[in-house]
Amino acid sequence: MTDNQNARFEDLPVGAKFETLAPEIFIAYNPIDESGSVAFNAMKYLRVDGVYREDIPGARVGSVTVNFADILARQFAAEGVFDPVTGSDLSEISGAGLVVIIKAAFDTLWNEKIAAESAAA
Repeated sequence: MTDNQNARFEDLPVGAKFETLAPEIFIAYNPIDESGSVAFNAMKYLRVDGVYREDIPGARVGSVTVNFADILARQFAAEGVFDPVTGSDLSEISGAGLVVIIKAAFDTLWNEKIAAESAAA
């Protein structure tokens, strides 16, 4: 999807554009029934010649909240979008796969935290 087809981008004169991003993403998860929701809090940022303007803070423009049930079977990355570290094709990852990755990240990071605390004691 090009910028001019994507509602997150608003072209302005002279190489400038507004880009809407979600710098705050909140996940609520119920481990008992594995239900949950994701809230994307959106802000609009100014980019000039491809560079975000640090001197102009983003402006809040709304949010999108979805239930896990509505996104687990969906795939969000377009074909040809690859993980910048592993090279894996992200178009093959579903919402459910993303949840598994987030759970695995927590598992790893929690165990590292506990091990570090134990070593320091």
